[in-house]
Amino acid sequence: MIKKGNPFIGSNCDEITNKIKNETRALLVGISKKTPSGAYELIKLPDKSVIAEENDYLLFIVNSESEKYLQKLFSTWQGI
Repeated sequence: MIKKGNPFIGSNCDEITNKIKNETRALLVGISKKTPSGAYELIKLPDKSVIAEENDYLLFIVNSESEKYLQKLFSTWQGI
């Protein structure tokens, strides 16, 4: 989950993918965004037209090393 103050707020998904790939082997495969109705919509393999916002959920494929890096970066844990 992208919490308030996260450095990726306002970044497009290509920027996020490139930053994460440079730091670790995690792969961004989706983003879940809240719709006006309050439900969440999953966008698979998002591109640069998709902008990350507070309370969006990023979905990554990770290994144990990248999981620890992402936990620290996002101040959250897998499944949250």
